[in-house]
Amino acid sequence: MTRFAILLRHGTTGADDCRKFIGHTDHPLDADGEKQCHRLRRALVRWPVGRAYCSDLIRCRQTAEITIGDRDIEIIARQDLREPSMGEWEGRFRTEVAATNPEESAARRRDLANHKTKGGESFAEGQNRIWLAFQDIVATSDDNILIAGHGSANRLLLCQLLGMPIDHLFRLGQDHGCMNVIQIDETGYRLMQLNHVP
Repeated sequence: MTRFAILLRHGTTGADDCRKFIGHTDHPLDADGEKQCHRLRRALVRWPVGRAYCSDLIRCRQTAEITIGDRDIEIIARQDLREPSMGEWEGRFRTEVAATNPEESAARRRDLANHKTKGGESFAEGQNRIWLAFQDIVATSDDNILIAGHGSANRLLLCQLLGMPIDHLFRLGQDHGCMNVIQIDETGYRLMQLNHVP
């Protein structure tokens, strides 16, 4: 039986303009982010969805709620769908981190997959967590599923699905308010649509 996983990136928050590290920092959607989610809702109106999941951070919860709209579908929030934690870099400007921690910043650039800040999580660790969550979600439903996730978390999942090295994750576009469509059947997974912004 063929079914689909519809993987969304949350809408904008006003705080996620790539100037700060905000992995686990909990920001709500801004007005533009809400509009992006309403566009997703209209784009997905003809897609039957049996279950919906999201990261437990508010920007993903709101994205799922707006996109699902008045459908009678429970939205299940999961902590294991969060972005990788940036530890002591959370909430700090990237330029500040680069200026005050030049050696560690250089180490991160050299080994993007395995570098881990104090109190944080490496992308490799995050990928393992997110992939296990995705497999668990797929195993618990025979219907199409919707997942509202994060930029880097989605990229890590897609890297695993495509067999891409983590060091290449930022070659995959994941714009705010985008959707990706993954076909699931007896042969495995197939990426049908990437970074589509309605």
